[in-house]
Amino acid sequence: MCRLPCAVYRVPCAVYHVPCALYLEPCALCLVDDSITITLRSYVLPPGSEDDFPLGQPLPFGVSPGTRVGKLLEELFGERANQVGMVVINGKVAKAEMPLTDGDRVDVFEILGGG
Repeated sequence: MCRLPCAVYRVPCAVYHVPCALYLEPCALCLVDDSITITLRSYVLPPGSEDDFPLGQPLPFGVSPGTRVGKLLEELFGERANQVGMVVINGKVAKAEMPLTDGDRVDVFEILGGG
C-alpha cells in the first residue's frame, strides 16, 4: 500500500481516499499497492500546479514497479511533457524506455536554449 503523500499535489494519495487537488480524481501514479519510492526533483511545472509546486525541491514519490521514464513524464506533465529537455537518474542521462527502480533520484530539466 502506498504510504506517501501525492508529492505533486501535496495531499494524501488515493489510497487514503483523498482526491488529487489538481484533477479532483485519484492520482494515477499513487494508485499502486506495491509502489516503489523515487525522489523526484523537477524544474518543469506540472499543469495546474504553478502556485504550490516546489520547483527544484526533492520530493518522495510513489510509482508502480517497472514504470518507465516516459510514462512518468506523460502522467506527471501531460501536455507539458514536451517542455522536458533532459531526465537524469542517479546522475546519468536517462532515456524514455528506462525503468525506474526503488530509491532512484530523478531530476527533470527544461529544454535549455542559448547560443
